[in-house]
Amino acid sequence: MRVLILGGTGGSGQACALEFLRQGHQVVLLGRDQAKLDAVVDQAGFPEGITTVVGDASRVESLVPAFEAAEVVIQAANPGYLGIVEKLPPLIDAVLEAAERTSKPVVFIEGTYTYGKNPGRPVREDDEPRPVSRKGSVKQACAEKIFDPRWKRLKAMVVRLPDYYGPTSQLAYLDTTLEALANRKFGVFIGDTRPQREYIYLPDAAERIVKLATDPQAFGQTWNLSGVTLSGKTIIELCQQHLGYRTWVWSLGPWSIHAIGWFDPFFRELSEMTYLLSDPLVLDGGKYSHRYGEPKIADPAIGLARTLDAISSRRRSG
Repeated sequence: MRVLILGGTGGSGQACALEFLRQGHQVVLLGRDQAKLDAVVDQAGFPEGITTVVGDASRVESLVPAFEAAEVVIQAANPGYLGIVEKLPPLIDAVLEAAERTSKPVVFIEGTYTYGKNPGRPVREDDEPRPVSRKGSVKQACAEKIFDPRWKRLKAMVVRLPDYYGPTSQLAYLDTTLEALANRKFGVFIGDTRPQREYIYLPDAAERIVKLATDPQAFGQTWNLSGVTLSGKTIIELCQQHLGYRTWVWSLGPWSIHAIGWFDPFFRELSEMTYLLSDPLVLDGGKYSHRYGEPKIADPAIGLARTLDAISSRRRSG
């Protein structure tokens, strides 16, 4: 199968590319910058079978030729945390229009913002969306577009992930902490370190995404991919055990995030999401397990160790 990955230089895009290649598929990464695409291919150590193409995921005319050459498309392009409200809708519109024109199936990789606050139990795919933030409302509006009945030729699915980590991860909440620990620097943990939050190891997520993307019956639906629940305290301890040294990590609670937000645009945007840091929701992955069996879930100690080793390797080679 020939797979086109939008956002192939990002964390989830790279993880999916590696898994598709591992299973013998051909992969095309689409990105805006050829130099960055080349750098990602070199650094990630992709095996044979991968090609790259320069294009803009927010422009239909740029997408259509790439879609026509693919059998399935993975939409992992992300406009960045600061660009969700303004840049995500036109990006999704372009992907949907290109898919409609070419009749190519698309897998949209998304997070949990549309679900809103923790309902006190694991969240299922059929739970009513209750976004309580600007970013959540924008993402829900995009999800509604994906399943709009006006599309006649579009086949799509939405795959929702909790917070994630892994060797290819970029810009996830946990990345700041892991980068600091791997580099023996003072670190911060975004949120209180005491609550149990859900995390998925990106290679595990990618394996399930490939399973879904290669099953024609999985389209037309939303799928939740569940992970494991860990406290920040446990994550830091597991990392320090692997590294063999201790580094001080400062926990950034809601008040600290709001205060820093007065001066920093990232934390200003993060302020409206602090409800997920204090009272995290958890995804119900039962729908996936019922259809495909219990998925592989990496031991967090092993997953974190591999992530830290990847960070250290990039530092030595960079």
